[in-house]
Amino acid sequence: MVRDAVKGNRLELAGAELCIANLEGDIDSAFAGIDAVVFTAGSGSETGKDKTLMVDLWGAVKSIGAAEAAGVSQFIMVSALKAKDPERAAASLRPYLVAKAAADAILEHSSLHYTILRPGRLHDEATEGYEIAENLKRFDGATSRINVATLIRQLLRQSDSPSATVEILDKA
Repeated sequence: MVRDAVKGNRLELAGAELCIANLEGDIDSAFAGIDAVVFTAGSGSETGKDKTLMVDLWGAVKSIGAAEAAGVSQFIMVSALKAKDPERAAASLRPYLVAKAAADAILEHSSLHYTILRPGRLHDEATEGYEIAENLKRFDGATSRINVATLIRQLLRQSDSPSATVEILDKA
């Protein structure tokens, strides 16, 4: 599901079937007939707190509900490392992290089989790999989008693993 067909072009070229929908509108039809959801939506750093609530929190809540109603077997939520403790983050990031933490909690209490991925600050460079844990000792750090995608692909292939929250950072 993408809200802009042009932005979904690369996905389509890779063999994905696109469903054009907007998290701020009706999304239920996007969940019909699918096995897995990978929720990566985010309002972006250039938007206000209103979009943080509507996309990062409410869009996630709507997606969780639609996935449950459709009988989706696996839900992968890309969250944020500091969502585990938003009050430790910079004041400007707290509304975003609180929205992520609330969405994570709702997913944890849903009927869905889930994995919550909590990457560090995202970047586009290639790295020498990543480390994952259910509770990394580091609270800060960066994570390559390539590493996140690699882990998501692995999780989609291992749909029988128990529900969990996993933190991911580039290798130090």
